[in-house]
Amino acid sequence: MLALAALAVETTPRELAMPAVVSPLYTVAGRTEIAPVLGLSLGDAFFQKGILGLALQHHFGTLWSVGPYAAVALSRAAPPLIVCNTDADCQSAQAEKLAAAPGNLLLFGGFDVRWAPLYGKLSLLAEDVLHFDAYLALGPAGALYRIDDATMRLAPGLHGVLGQRVFLGPRTAIGAELADLAYIARVRGSTSVQSQLMLNLTLTWLVGG
Repeated sequence: MLALAALAVETTPRELAMPAVVSPLYTVAGRTEIAPVLGLSLGDAFFQKGILGLALQHHFGTLWSVGPYAAVALSRAAPPLIVCNTDADCQSAQAEKLAAAPGNLLLFGGFDVRWAPLYGKLSLLAEDVLHFDAYLALGPAGALYRIDDATMRLAPGLHGVLGQRVFLGPRTAIGAELADLAYIARVRGSTSVQSQLMLNLTLTWLVGG
């Protein structure tokens, strides 16, 4: 029986054997990344924000990259917030009636250092391969926020990101990020740390290299 099994293996046509899936790595080393960002704030008590931004990263190798970013926050009163002047006078909140409330972010930006320790390839149908990576980023930030109708203030902060990208080709990728912007704000005469959590979608182009 063993002899028959060995003979069957030897006579199996080569073309019937499943070929190994082989795909080159998509390298980012030496390239500059340009990434428009579209995001939405999470967990807002008073203001809900849409985020429009742009991030640049220069990759010194496969693991480390650095670069600036900037974004604008488009704020509106977070539903279903209700403002009451008296017990009988309650109505839906408008942004101008929340002037003294925290979280009215206008602009923010900074400089991130990114570490991407994970790169993987997932074999799909036939010979299609999905390339992806994951990264952490951290860096100093600045935030411009409004504290009332006439006053805007600039505050120092810290920006952190947990992200993952899926490559569409050697020089393009789409991704998702969970980001947190912590900044020191002065609200109603006292100083406090405000934390703005955001969910971002990115579209990446890699140039140079």
